[in-house]
Amino acid sequence: MFDVDIHEIPARGDDPAHLHYDVRFLMVAEAGEIAVSDESHDLAWVPIAQLRQYTEARSVLVVEEAAAFLE
Repeated sequence: MFDVDIHEIPARGDDPAHLHYDVRFLMVAEAGEIAVSDESHDLAWVPIAQLRQYTEARSVLVVEEAAAFLE
């Protein structure tokens, strides 16, 4: 499953208004370490069954709904 959420970020300081792309992937992965980058500060592997413990955002929970098709 692949999902892209595109939303506008308003201008702030020297940064002009721009579009921001949130890209979501649904995959099955083995447990392992995550490499945090300068752009992604709060990264985690989240089991679908625990997703609602992290967010109630509809734009994220679309992944939970898609996972039902994998069962």
